[in-house]
Amino acid sequence: MFIIKATFSSFFFGEIMNVEYEVGLIVYLFDKQSLKITPSKIVEEITRKTIEDTSTQYIIQLPNKKNIKLPQGDNNYSIFTDTQELRLFMIENATRQIDRL
Repeated sequence: MFIIKATFSSFFFGEIMNVEYEVGLIVYLFDKQSLKITPSKIVEEITRKTIEDTSTQYIIQLPNKKNIKLPQGDNNYSIFTDTQELRLFMIENATRQIDRL
């Protein structure tokens, strides 16, 4: 399972978007290194409140039930809640790579 802090940002066309997730939501993890997409489910929301601030973590269940912790600020993954957004991101990414040739 992944543990994602609320401060983790999803990148879409170079813009940073802070996102809150609902428990039960299906999300798509895009691994920037391997270019693989993994559908996952938000199974738990944990809110921690201290004197300094409040942080929220999300537990994400992978299809293979493997437990993996995603460190805060890990930029190896982009998280998408919509397949259309993911599709547009992948097309834009492919177009940029082709234009570099």
